[in-house]
Amino acid sequence: LCSTCVSGEFASTDCGAFDNPAQDRECSVCAAPCDTSHGQFEEFACGGVQDRVCSACGGGCDKCTSATTCTACVAGTYWDASAAACVPCTVCDAGRYDRTCATGRNAVCTTHNASLIFVGVVVAIFVFVALVVGFMIRRRRYSRHQKQDVTFSEVAATSELSATSRV
Repeated sequence: LCSTCVSGEFASTDCGAFDNPAQDRECSVCAAPCDTSHGQFEEFACGGVQDRVCSACGGGCDKCTSATTCTACVAGTYWDASAAACVPCTVCDAGRYDRTCATGRNAVCTTHNASLIFVGVVVAIFVFVALVVGFMIRRRRYSRHQKQDVTFSEVAATSELSATSRV
């Protein structure tokens, strides 16, 4: 009867190994998990008669799921599918703005920072709307005060008429 390996182990020697039917299964602890967050992927999982095998991501890749599937390149590079590797980002000339170079996209050089312009436009619209709303609130308050003044004047005039008609 052969021993059974538990979770986190693999059979390093199987039952009856080396032509010895009395040989029991030898279990070994699996290798440490792969560092999949920095340049490695798990090529073979631990189990059965196989230990875990970690392999390095290729082609300047920082994170990958296989030797040919890169999910993040090292800083300053991007994934070029035609080259099947991470390649250096384009370096912009002086005075030109470099949009983020990321996986699957090279740097795009431009003479202005479009995101800052967008933020400026959004702020300007917000300030304009705030001014318009403030103006409308003041106008409404002024209009209400005008109606109250007319109402008080009408009450005062009516009171004077009723006082004179009593005399």
